[in-house]
Amino acid sequence: MNNMHFRGSILMAFILVILIYGCGGNAGSFEEISVDLRVVRFEQELFNVDIYNADSGFRKLAAKYPGFMPLFSNRIIEIGDTAGEWFAESMLMFVTDQAMYNIFKQVSEVFPGFDEQKKELDRGFSKFHSFFPEKDIPDVYTYISGFNQTMVTAEGILGISLEKYLGGNCCLYDEVYPPIPRYQRYRMNPSNIAPDALKAWASTEFEYLPKQNDLLSRMLYEGRNMFLLKQIFPEIADSVLWSFTLAQMDFCTKNEKYMWTYLIEQKLLFSTNQNKNNQFIEEAPFTKDFSVESPGRTGVWIGYRIIDNYYRKNKVGLEQLMLENDYQKILNGSKYRP
Repeated sequence: MNNMHFRGSILMAFILVILIYGCGGNAGSFEEISVDLRVVRFEQELFNVDIYNADSGFRKLAAKYPGFMPLFSNRIIEIGDTAGEWFAESMLMFVTDQAMYNIFKQVSEVFPGFDEQKKELDRGFSKFHSFFPEKDIPDVYTYISGFNQTMVTAEGILGISLEKYLGGNCCLYDEVYPPIPRYQRYRMNPSNIAPDALKAWASTEFEYLPKQNDLLSRMLYEGRNMFLLKQIFPEIADSVLWSFTLAQMDFCTKNEKYMWTYLIEQKLLFSTNQNKNNQFIEEAPFTKDFSVESPGRTGVWIGYRIIDNYYRKNKVGLEQLMLENDYQKILNGSKYRP
């Protein structure tokens, strides 16, 4: 009886080891580090500045957020430096513009609070910080950009343009000129904020530093960022992660071999023609070389598949994978044969 109990204890311990270590894949074991991000609803503070005391109000806001306000002023809405003579007047024109105010109202209706999104961001950055404990974790600022930059990053800062996440059927997306295309709206939902934010931050922390700036390098770099997202959010369906329709996802899985063969036969993998390469990397309604049934970014999807093969076959750590800039080495080591 005692011997059976002893064997049972060993079995339970073995199962526990599998649960703790086996599910982590090549990333190995790690202690999950809890992250509580600082989130600033910057658009709320900006649009609530007293317009009758605008100069003082905007300059107080600039003093309160010395890291983000210059970023917002210079890079996002491009009205110039906060120390400029016309800063307050230009900012007043921005917040009192009827179109901007309509966007602000819509954002306030969709995001009266930010608790759900913060929870997802905390969860995602907790996993990111657990994988890469030496990497910085940003403060998050939400803002309205007038449909300019979706995400901005700077040292210790991640900015999120909330009007880009109002839901694919938001009427504003029809009213802007030109109207936002349907293929772009697939990812313009609140649920996409956390994955997009983690991808933007990963691109900052793991820069694109290829030995040669060819199509293969771009495919694998972008595919690797998507692979990291899948490690951070393993429960997300691939169609949601990629913002592909189910039909487009089906096209990729059924035509993986054909697409790869085409890239090889057309000698495109080592192309440095960036205009041509963009056709396989950038968002688009479809990939011109692969028919109208294909999604855009098929090159990134193939890159993701190569990265997945390399990761599984070579037992590399996740940080080692993210720091590897020899993309030919990754291709060779993946033994990719769709």
